[in-house]
Amino acid sequence: MFTLIPCAMVAAMREGERMGELKDTEGWELMGGGEIVTHRGRTFRVEAERDDDAGTPWDDSDGHGPVSEWTQRAKLPGEMVLTEDRFRKRYYDFAKACRMARREGWGFLPEPLVTKETAEGWTATAGTFTATDTDINKAISAVYAAHRATMTAREYAAGAAMRDFEFLRGWCKDDWQFNIVTVTELDEDGDDKESESLCGVDNARDEYLIEVALELADTIADRADEADAVDRTAWAVEMEASRPDLYQMGA
Repeated sequence: MFTLIPCAMVAAMREGERMGELKDTEGWELMGGGEIVTHRGRTFRVEAERDDDAGTPWDDSDGHGPVSEWTQRAKLPGEMVLTEDRFRKRYYDFAKACRMARREGWGFLPEPLVTKETAEGWTATAGTFTATDTDINKAISAVYAAHRATMTAREYAAGAAMRDFEFLRGWCKDDWQFNIVTVTELDEDGDDKESESLCGVDNARDEYLIEVALELADTIADRADEADAVDRTAWAVEMEASRPDLYQMGA
């Protein structure tokens, strides 16, 4: 879990003053200057910028219903208007999306999924649906299964397709965008050390940006830990070679 240090406190951090710790990430402003966080004993800057090279979500990723090109034709049966300008429209084939959702097993939940680690394991919650298991993936699957059991297969597929339609329409309305998430480790003086980035990250959920940032920070930390271990081994070998008498006595 990240510990958030507001950007206004960075200067004081560089002067060695003790920082307070905020346990949640509510209010993060990753666009622009980013946020300074601590993770696994290291300090990182986490930031995001709009990914202008990303394509449309229905072309760049699987699991979406069919979307037409811009057209001036009339809407066909089973289609819904996804977006429009003065003279043209894009249509979402809702009827075909429902068939895809049922065939491919699309899922959806009535509310955002929240997971929390407890003494009993992991608890997953979405609205009134809750499940607990020692395996987080099993807890999440149980929540989806409980919600799916409240309706017929046809109704569930239609709900999943409608959720997909609303998600894609949000991108068309610029309610969410694709971002490039960059995590940079900082040294004791606050200067950049090394970075990891991932492009094409949707910011429809702030939690997803946090998850991606955490994975990037773990990648940097794992690599640094491995390098530290190699350095410690090399140092020990060098010390033993320089003073064999001490190491032979210890043996």
